[in-house]
Amino acid sequence: MEELSLITIVLLGLIQFFAQALEAVTGFGSTVIAVPLMAMQTDLDTAKAVGVTHTWLLVIYIVIVSWKNIVWKEFGFIVLYVGIGLPFGFLLYGQLNPTYLMGILSIFMIGVGINGIYTTLRDRRQAIAQTEPVKKSLLMRFILFLGGIIHGAFGTGGPLIVLYAAQALKDKTLFRTCICLLWMRMTTVLYIQYTVNTQWTHKNSR
Repeated sequence: MEELSLITIVLLGLIQFFAQALEAVTGFGSTVIAVPLMAMQTDLDTAKAVGVTHTWLLVIYIVIVSWKNIVWKEFGFIVLYVGIGLPFGFLLYGQLNPTYLMGILSIFMIGVGINGIYTTLRDRRQAIAQTEPVKKSLLMRFILFLGGIIHGAFGTGGPLIVLYAAQALKDKTLFRTCICLLWMRMTTVLYIQYTVNTQWTHKNSR
């Protein structure tokens, strides 16, 4: 990685500041916003490492102070399918060219934006809060699985995971705590995977 200029460092800091402020309020969104923006200023590896590290520290704090609000049944369901997808994300990130990875990330971000606009317009038309429990359909299971893949590759699979979690956990406090525990667990796995890969690379480069 080339040395960063002072302006770039300040810009990266501002991106992280606003992204983490959003994460502190909602429980998600920091990496999906910060990583693509930081990747435009530096390389994807650095953007992913910085974004994931800051988010990890924040969600640990949120989980510690809000532990009693975790809904373990829904948390376990989410972890199961997201966890199945994570290894596929690791494989994707390790095998594809960085240029292709940036292309995939760009397409994913466009899709997230379109879904956000559609969801907002739909909710305004309905103007009625859904009270029925979310159905654990094959589609929802696949969305969580796909979220695991995206998170394993880029650390930004939150929007897909939130599609299910926001319906299953309608109370904002319960949602925020459960989703933060999920990010904490998955980010820890990302760190372990990164450490193992780095040690393997150093060992074989000797």
